[in-house]
Amino acid sequence: VKGKQAMQWLSNAAREHSKWANANLQGTAYDKRMHWFTPDGFEVIHYRIDQKKKRIWTYLDGTTRTMQLNADTDRLSSQDMALAVAPNFVHSMDACLMRMSMIKGLDRGITSYGMVHDSFGVHANKMGRFLSECVKPAFIEMYQRDVLEEFRSQLPDGLDLPPLPTKGSLVLEDVQNSEFFFS
Repeated sequence: VKGKQAMQWLSNAAREHSKWANANLQGTAYDKRMHWFTPDGFEVIHYRIDQKKKRIWTYLDGTTRTMQLNADTDRLSSQDMALAVAPNFVHSMDACLMRMSMIKGLDRGITSYGMVHDSFGVHANKMGRFLSECVKPAFIEMYQRDVLEEFRSQLPDGLDLPPLPTKGSLVLEDVQNSEFFFS
């Protein structure tokens, strides 16, 4: 329930940012982008360009044909920004967890990793140690911060945003003892 509320809040924030940026900023859609920093300092840039449909008439093999092209504009697409921000935010947090976990692992002599998209792991004989000494502590460290509040604080002033959703009942420190925390 809380995850869905957070996703909805992020979508509203992206929609409002897009409207504000299109009305108040000059330049390309990239110049109007949203951005945020993950807890380890990585900058994430989020923008979706509004496109204008353009119909082209051509003559091919004795027949008149039409094609439709999508041409980029200098505006952000509020709808596309709203649809993409929650998955992009979650992926940025997952990638941050991976980086923070790997750094903790390297500090403990774990040097062999397998990574595909947002999945990562180590050799089976290192997995228990990696999970208990690296992944779980990195997760707790990351989410002791209020990542949604940090996201909100990086948005321009003057956006008409609802209050952040309230937090759920997860006790972060209990993650350390959770047998089924990560799969």
